Amino acid sequence: FEPTELGAAVYDRAVDAVCYAFSPTIAGIYHGTGDIFASAVLAAFLSGRTLQDSVQLAVDFTCASIRRTRQAGTDVRFGVNFEAGIYDFIKAVRGED
Repeated sequence: FEPTELGAAVYDRAVDAVCYAFSPTIAGIYHGTGDIFASAVLAAFLSGRTLQDSVQLAVDFTCASIRRTRQAGTDVRFGVNFEAGIYDFIKAVRGED
């Protein structure tokens, strides 16, 4: 693994494999990102995506939310701006991206 990347590992029992999803590391501490990640994984998985795809979509969505918040310079104590990315996330889950 690279120190410039952060992500998630998941064991998919259906295929008996460990899968990884990465994104470039973003410096800082961002409250609520675990909840955003978990919600995105579940939403994608319940929409019919594979577990591996669901985890990658969730990593991408969570990191995009962090980047959006960092670029806006808003106070990170109030969480990240995930709302602005929901439409794009839904499109990605549906395979419309």
